[in-house]
Amino acid sequence: MNDYIVLTCLIIVLSFYHLFFKNRLIKWEKRDMVEKSFSIKFTVIIVVGIILLIFKIMKS
Repeated sequence: MNDYIVLTCLIIVLSFYHLFFKNRLIKWEKRDMVEKSFSIKFTVIIVVGIILLIFKIMKS
């Protein structure tokens, strides 16, 4: 049950990041390359974490 809570939290964090912070607070075109790379790295890390957690849940 704990894995489902963590999975839900990761999905919520990813969706809130993409819906609110990435598009509304700082426009993508106005960012420099360092800020863009941090944003892409954060998104990739969260997505990989979600995928690995789904695999862990499916195995058990």
